[in-house]
Amino acid sequence: ILPLILGDDEATMALSHSLEEEGFLAVAIRPPTVPEGTSRLRIALSTAHEDGELARLSETVIRLAGKVPQGSNRGSNRGDSIGGSQRDAKRATS
Repeated sequence: ILPLILGDDEATMALSHSLEEEGFLAVAIRPPTVPEGTSRLRIALSTAHEDGELARLSETVIRLAGKVPQGSNRGSNRGDSIGGSQRDAKRATS
């Protein structure tokens, strides 16, 4: 499981929906399941995924992350953000 912490509930839902339209399943996890300000996508990876699929996922997350709307609960006090999640997505597929 690769958690991609976005922080913002609306941004998490929007990115989950956009990824689904691109053919990826990235489940949005929001409060009360996780603490306020730590909404995230749950991406399940396995050895069955080919390198090309992981690269396409990473590229798609990076491309779409800049397009999702930000709501009122913009991340947690730990500094989680879409920008940080983009870096995490790149690292996870490297």
